[in-house]
Amino acid sequence: MASLPADAAGLVPHGEPFRMVRRILLCDDDAKVSRVECMIDDSGRMFAAADGVVYPEVFLEVIAQSAAAQHGYDRERRQDRDGAESAFLVGVRNFEVTGEAGIGDVLEVSLECLAQTDSVCSLRGVVFVRGQQVAAAEISVWHGASRQAVGIDK
Repeated sequence: MASLPADAAGLVPHGEPFRMVRRILLCDDDAKVSRVECMIDDSGRMFAAADGVVYPEVFLEVIAQSAAAQHGYDRERRQDRDGAESAFLVGVRNFEVTGEAGIGDVLEVSLECLAQTDSVCSLRGVVFVRGQQVAAAEISVWHGASRQAVGIDK
């Protein structure tokens, strides 16, 4: 089992420059919360305006990647080789942007499980920059199939 903080590189299918998650910082099963560190570095300039301010829609991707990293971390620590490998964003509710982030800023994402079934989890994700909330959304993630079953890996 990986200790925390844990590198998120192998926990999500994203590669550079699309991978924004960097580390899993906290995983509290009892409280159903986790924290994930993200960053958009110079290789991700496509996610920002010319002045370096990250496009607001990118915060949704940061929340979704954080949820995917959490799912990967959970599978790794349970040594789950038979369960669902991938998690897919299937819904977004109550998306709000209250601030901004720039290229090179460290983003901390707080995830809270609101409800869960065998294959769908509803989460609230909140994005912070330097301790200030900049975005939040509720997302639904489906984690019910292997990558091969949905045609990602042949």
